[in-house]
Amino acid sequence: MEVMMRLSISPTDICTAQQKGVRIVRGKPYFYTKGVVERSNKLIREAMVAELRQQGVELVTVRELKHGKWCERTIVKDKIDRGKPVTVSIAYVFPYTSSTSKAEKLNGWCWMLERPDVDNLTKSVLDQLTEIGIWADDSQLIDLRVVKFRAERPLVQVKVSTESDDAVPPCIVMR
Repeated sequence: MEVMMRLSISPTDICTAQQKGVRIVRGKPYFYTKGVVERSNKLIREAMVAELRQQGVELVTVRELKHGKWCERTIVKDKIDRGKPVTVSIAYVFPYTSSTSKAEKLNGWCWMLERPDVDNLTKSVLDQLTEIGIWADDSQLIDLRVVKFRAERPLVQVKVSTESDDAVPPCIVMR
C-alpha cells in the first residue's frame, strides 16, 4: 500500500505538540488540548480526508462515545494491518519571507532553518494519520523522513507506504 497526500495547507497553520495546556486541579496537573491545537488538528484531518476522497480511497464514518458525547469521524476503510511495518515521508513547504534573498527565490527553494522544529510539527501530522485510521497503531512506524524548506507555494506533502516483509534494514555500524 502506498498513499501520497499533497495537503493544501500551510505548515504555518500547524500547531506543535508543545502548545498543549496544563492546569492544576486539586493539587494535581491536568493536561488538556487548547482550542488552537484542536483547530489545527481538525484542519490537518480535513485536508487528509479530502485528499484521500479525491484519490478514491474508501472511507467510512464511525460513531463513537468521546468524553460523554457521541462523535462522528471519518476513517480509512482498509487500514494497514497491525504488525505490518510502515514508512512515512513528510515535506513541509513554508512560504518565502520578506527576508528571503532573490537568489534563493530564483533557485526555486531554500532550506528553512528557523522554528518551528520538524519534530514538533510532525507529532501533529502523525497523530492525525492515526486518527483517520491509516494504520492500526503508530508503533508500526519504522522509518520517518522529514524535511522543511521554503518555496513559492506552501503545502504539506505526506507519503505513507508499507515495507515488504523481506526488506533488509539499513546497516548501522557501531564502534
